[in-house]
Amino acid sequence: MKMEIDYFEQYHLLPQEVQDLLLEFGMTNEFTYETCRRLITELNNLGWTCDYDLSGEPFDLKPL
Repeated sequence: MKMEIDYFEQYHLLPQEVQDLLLEFGMTNEFTYETCRRLITELNNLGWTCDYDLSGEPFDLKPL
């Protein structure tokens, strides 16, 4: 069985550029569907992605 890493919980395992992006989004934006879509676009540019739920909260951060 493959263990999934919760990168939102294991923040220190992320590349610095992903950490910086998450910090920027978390500090300057309230998460909405639109900001989650923008976050995913920016993450995709760095080789990462995530999902978001109906409340606009991102989850399941993972490399592409």
